Amino acid sequence: MEAGHNMIGSLQYTPEEMAVIDGVIGGIYSRMADSKLQKSYWILHEHLQSGVVNQIDLQRIESALAFTDPGGCTTCSKEGYRELTSLRLKTQAMLRIM
Repeated sequence: MEAGHNMIGSLQYTPEEMAVIDGVIGGIYSRMADSKLQKSYWILHEHLQSGVVNQIDLQRIESALAFTDPGGCTTCSKEGYRELTSLRLKTQAMLRIM
């Protein structure tokens, strides 16, 4: 499988995970005034919508999930915390494989 697909080895994002990632990143990037960052988000958003992500996308996803810091979220549910942490660990594993 090519490195540009959402499947890397046996790891891949589910459609639900891609929707969560898209929502998290959309929430972060939409508040940024920097047009370069907004353009980066739209490219990533398009890749998530098509189901194809590359190494740069994974790095941006990991950074966004780290920025949200689910461990520091006092209003997150346990399920939300686990979901974000799981996504971050999965993204890190996918980056290591690449």
